[in-house]
Amino acid sequence: MSKEQTIELDEAAVAEIAKHVQAPEIDYDKVAEKLAEIQKANEKEVNKLKTEKKEAVEGEIVGKYAKESKEEFAVKQLIAAMSGNTAELAERNAHALKTLKEAGMVEKASYLNAGTGADGGYLVPNNELLADVMNILSDFSVLAGAARVINLTTGGGIDVSTLTADVIMTEVGSEGGAKTVTKPTFGDTTIDVREWAGVAVLTKKVVRQAVVDVYAILRDSFARAIAHNREELLLTDATSGIVHKSGIVSVSLVATKTSVDDFDWATIRSLPFKVPVKAARGGMYVFSRLLAAHLDGLQSSTGYDLDLLQWDPGSNLTGTTKNGYRFVVAESLGTTDAVDTAYCVFGNFGQYAIVVRQGAVDSAVFDSGIVTDGSSVDHNLIQENKLALRVESWENVGYPLPGAFVVAKTAAS
Repeated sequence: MSKEQTIELDEAAVAEIAKHVQAPEIDYDKVAEKLAEIQKANEKEVNKLKTEKKEAVEGEIVGKYAKESKEEFAVKQLIAAMSGNTAELAERNAHALKTLKEAGMVEKASYLNAGTGADGGYLVPNNELLADVMNILSDFSVLAGAARVINLTTGGGIDVSTLTADVIMTEVGSEGGAKTVTKPTFGDTTIDVREWAGVAVLTKKVVRQAVVDVYAILRDSFARAIAHNREELLLTDATSGIVHKSGIVSVSLVATKTSVDDFDWATIRSLPFKVPVKAARGGMYVFSRLLAAHLDGLQSSTGYDLDLLQWDPGSNLTGTTKNGYRFVVAESLGTTDAVDTAYCVFGNFGQYAIVVRQGAVDSAVFDSGIVTDGSSVDHNLIQENKLALRVESWENVGYPLPGAFVVAKTAAS
């Protein structure tokens, strides 16, 4: 027997029931927001699949190396060069060149042959390694990072104008009288990049250490070579160094004061007043090690320290002088106590010194032959189981306004 029953309601009863039943309220904003979240998640997943597919078809090199850390890539690149694995080195050099192009760095022509058999020991640093190198230049020379840097995209140099004679104002003697006409005189100077190379020697045992340690060796090797070379270009190089430029303000100690120990605070304090106001504003002292040590040890007649140099805590020999200017210590300036020698430069390097660079940095790795280091010590790479890492760069320095710098020297006699 069926338990189902049919109840018939007339229209009046249905209408009465409807008065007591409410339709559910729908929050359309929340619904739209939820749908947007779902759509966004779907798009993200689709893009991920597209990216994975793109990476899979972009080539074997990208698949191998794109996801390696900068440390891992650089060290494996060095090991490939060390072991003579020219095939892997060629692929890694190609990938490094790709990163340089993507970073907007101009490649030197020889980069295109970096992976060939003839250049099997050639190593092209990737853009991340070079970025780290440039970031730590000041660890090896604060001055190296002080000048304005121009990276060339074409050509091997730039033309700059140097001011050789300034405008002179003269009084007009009478109304309508003749006026002396003067004009600024400019000289044309071409700053052509020059090729430089430095060699770092390391043992093969070191290369087998932790990846990060070897990466630090590579990074420091590049940075040390570039920083030291740039400092010399800025200061003492026979062609570009500021101490050899005509037009600088030169201050020499009086006769018979031929030693670095003859410098006094009065001489050092006067240097900012020797250059134009704009050069003094933002200017800094560059001291040799010998002069910095001498000034730091000066005492009054009663034996009290004069405290002429306030050193930055934990710095690379930088600080502030007693008259409020910044100072740095340069390794290449006035390295020995001698007559007629520059021990101090004052000026605004950020404003009036130009470093012209071409491309990035190259490196070659050698495991045979004899290398003589900076201390005149010979390294037989085969017998001593060592590697030589040769670093090459292309840059030069120019000074559009040499008169913005003053150089302090010992007396000639």
